[in-house]
Amino acid sequence: MPTPFVATYNGILAPAGTSPEIVGAISKLLVSAVKGKELSEKLLAVGVEPQGSTPEEMKKAIAADWDTWVGVKDDIIASMKK
Repeated sequence: MPTPFVATYNGILAPAGTSPEIVGAISKLLVSAVKGKELSEKLLAVGVEPQGSTPEEMKKAIAADWDTWVGVKDDIIASMKK
């Protein structure tokens, strides 16, 4: 079984059905805070690389990770049955 690449990230999720306008407004505020000097320095001090992205980028990252980890789980289960 190949060794998967593992990375962590943090994000804020809104309930399903939240309007795109609200999601966009919250996203802009969060990205601004993350890229601001004060929060950015605090994050770097604890080993977190501040980035900030769009809601669409976060959705793609979650979907890609989901597919990866479902595959890892399936591989583990298959190897246990051998």
